[in-house]
Amino acid sequence: MIFKYKLLSEQLAVLEKTKRQYYDIYQDSDCPLCAEEKETFTHIWLCLYQTEVFSQLYNNFKNVLIFGILNLTTDVSAQQLSDQFDLLLYTKSFHAINITFIDIIKDFVPITLVEWLQKYTTATQRRKLLIKAFDKLYEDSLELWKSRCEAFASIEHMCGITQYMKRSISYNTKYKEPFTSYHNINFLFDFSSL
Repeated sequence: MIFKYKLLSEQLAVLEKTKRQYYDIYQDSDCPLCAEEKETFTHIWLCLYQTEVFSQLYNNFKNVLIFGILNLTTDVSAQQLSDQFDLLLYTKSFHAINITFIDIIKDFVPITLVEWLQKYTTATQRRKLLIKAFDKLYEDSLELWKSRCEAFASIEHMCGITQYMKRSISYNTKYKEPFTSYHNINFLFDFSSL
């Protein structure tokens, strides 16, 4: 559940975020996979070394929805559903205006997706299908994140970076890059009712 929250709020411990606390160790390091760009939340999904895994995330999500619909109706083929889903244009690219697949990974449910599902499902069926698809997407995203963390830990080990080194460094504010979110969303939580 914590991972889901971190996806939604873009709070995964990406390298750019880690550099804020451990600048003396990581300094100007780039993405541990491609070593070409800064590792931000968006870059995790757009990194060239994650292309195959990202495509698998997309296809798994799409297939859960398609096969869920096919279990409910015989009025449409898998190919028709696949083509219709692709026309929804949930792309891999970073786009600040349109909904992308990165937004879906963050647990956003686009209205266009709901409208597409409404053609083939009842409200109850749609809800169950979306829960199933998002649960699968969450599991797959977690696996992608774990593999990234394993690669990062391996690189740290090769560079001789230890937990002791991290604990012995006080918070450092030398890192001047402003933190930019994919979408700057301000959350307001009301804890008075708890």
